[in-house]
Amino acid sequence: MNMDANIEKVFACLDEQAMISWRRHLHQNPELSFAEYNTSQFIFDQMSRIPGLTVTRPVATSVMAVLQGARPGKTVAIRADMDALPIQELWEGDFRSRNDGVMHACGHDAHTAMLMALAKAFAAARDEISGTIKFIFQHAEEVIPGGGVDMVKAGVVDDVDYVFGYHAAYGLPAGKVATRTGPSYSAVDVFELTLKGKGAHSSTPDIAIDPVIAGAELITALHHIVPRNVSAHDTAVLSVCSFHSGSASNVIPETATLSGTIRSYLPEIRDRMERRVREVVKGICSAYNILPELDYQRGYPAVITDPEATEILRRGAGAVLGEENVVETDPILGSEDFAYFAEKVKAGHMLVGIGDSDTHYSAHHPKFNIDEPGMTAGVKALIGTVIEALK
Repeated sequence: MNMDANIEKVFACLDEQAMISWRRHLHQNPELSFAEYNTSQFIFDQMSRIPGLTVTRPVATSVMAVLQGARPGKTVAIRADMDALPIQELWEGDFRSRNDGVMHACGHDAHTAMLMALAKAFAAARDEISGTIKFIFQHAEEVIPGGGVDMVKAGVVDDVDYVFGYHAAYGLPAGKVATRTGPSYSAVDVFELTLKGKGAHSSTPDIAIDPVIAGAELITALHHIVPRNVSAHDTAVLSVCSFHSGSASNVIPETATLSGTIRSYLPEIRDRMERRVREVVKGICSAYNILPELDYQRGYPAVITDPEATEILRRGAGAVLGEENVVETDPILGSEDFAYFAEKVKAGHMLVGIGDSDTHYSAHHPKFNIDEPGMTAGVKALIGTVIEALK
């Protein structure tokens, strides 16, 4: 395979041993969203030791390292997330989590270590670079409103020509990456509904205002919104995920609570779903004489990748891994606050293969782990992408 000479020079500076060591340290020491104090300090300290990098904290628990190439040119940003999840780890490897009830179950430890290795490799090959590279270590991807919006507000991509993100993909073998143009991750909205009624003894339901009955009907009605309001050619998913009420078998309770999520790609579908949820809640609660309190929160927008940036990613990754190892992915109904970067700058996003789905647990599973060779392939794909973007 004939690769760009600059790619070869950056490859020669890639420190895979350090990358794996960093990833395992991060995996052992996970921190939750908006509390990544030790994590961000570790990244800050490690990046500050690398000659050529200017390291700052755009937000208290985030880090950005900037490399000015030897010659002027375009500005390219690469973003990784660093937060963990409130999950008790059940994987029993040597570097499992030391923090009870907290785990890197989504691959953010690998994302961060990959970006650290990328920064170190490019810094060592600075004399071959024309342009500026920003390495963005973002906090709080897992919890709405997300750290991405903070980073964009802090101006980290104000002067950027292209921004690239990536995510570990357990259903993709190590050595492969996947990407797509257009809708890539869905928007996500979250709702919590409190139904206020009137309690009574179970023997006298006629004097009660029963929130359980209203809640049961609402669950059915809410799940009918998508098939009767969204075309089969479009996409939306509504899931009621919790229903809590009462504490005794012979008491009709005063209140009930429902909560769930709504996911979609198109802004008009997102608006329609919110409107219909509010209408259905109002109608059914009126029929049952229930007082509703609906907390409806707009979460991350959809990730819409740019055709030009995505083509750069395909060419850059293909030049390194071989075109046969850069595949097309379907849209994902998970959400990603990389969306805020993609709203601001031409953005490309890739999935990095870290294990076949037959032998690996999915993201957010307490036994989630990755094939570490996938990290190397992912970093090499990013090297090719950045070189291509800076041309």
